[in-house]
Amino acid sequence: MQPKSVTSSPSPLVLGHKDGGPESAEPPYHVRTVDFICVFATFDREAVRRSLPAELEPAYEEPGFLALYTAPTGWGIAPYSAFFLALPVVGFNSPDGSHGYFMVEGYYTGRAGPIMHDLYNLRLQPGEVRQWNDGRHWHGEVGDPASPMIHVRATPVLPRPATPLTAGVHHYLGERHGGGLNIYSVAYSTEFYPVEDVQLDILPSASPLLQSLQPETVVFSSLCMQMPLTFGPPRPIGTPPAEVVLESARMSLLDLLSRLGRPAALISESGRVIFINGEGETLLAGAIHSGQFEAWRTSPSYSH
Repeated sequence: MQPKSVTSSPSPLVLGHKDGGPESAEPPYHVRTVDFICVFATFDREAVRRSLPAELEPAYEEPGFLALYTAPTGWGIAPYSAFFLALPVVGFNSPDGSHGYFMVEGYYTGRAGPIMHDLYNLRLQPGEVRQWNDGRHWHGEVGDPASPMIHVRATPVLPRPATPLTAGVHHYLGERHGGGLNIYSVAYSTEFYPVEDVQLDILPSASPLLQSLQPETVVFSSLCMQMPLTFGPPRPIGTPPAEVVLESARMSLLDLLSRLGRPAALISESGRVIFINGEGETLLAGAIHSGQFEAWRTSPSYSH
């Protein structure tokens, strides 16, 4: 992961409707996440190899990572909470220079569960994910509350150090319906606040695959208080590289719009709001209903 520093700040956390827009919305999706706990770690090499499809080559020199977060607002799939484990692979580098990541296993609540499973990766499933904090520690759990699969506890460094805002685009890979692999871009921007210690427990109720990927060494862990994410549409592996690069550039543009500090929105020809930042939503208050933009003139010859 090689994010680049940027100088602008994220818009206030008021992006999007809590219903996530229309059920039929297609990607791209843009969400605002909070309490993004991220743990970069090394894993047993044999377990890594067994976790990946045969056609992918592990990038053993780079750590994989586990992440747990909540997306209370956004367009298309919010609100939801999520957990996933991703491993770096060779040959699918993103524009910021980082390796592509294969999503080995993940769980998503709400509408995001079936969308991530059906569109992006068969290994991502609907499931239970919870987060809370006790004023000093940030916690996350995955699975049945009576017998969770994963428990994460992160303790932010206090006083919180000044950290630069960083931005980048990652390429993720997943298993397609009908065979083969997907590739898609996710743009992000955030401040990575370090944690003093992180406790990560992969418990007996977890899948054998997750249990085989107990971290050997934690390389870096952080808590991101806010992190906008923009998910591009999945494309089959084998898509011309130029199209993948173009899609990454589009996702970077949407992320940039989220940080402009001025009203900005992208509206499809059908009137669906593809993206809107907080300032734009304030300006268009009352003109957006369940993810659709509606505007009127007094002339009876015009309506949209």
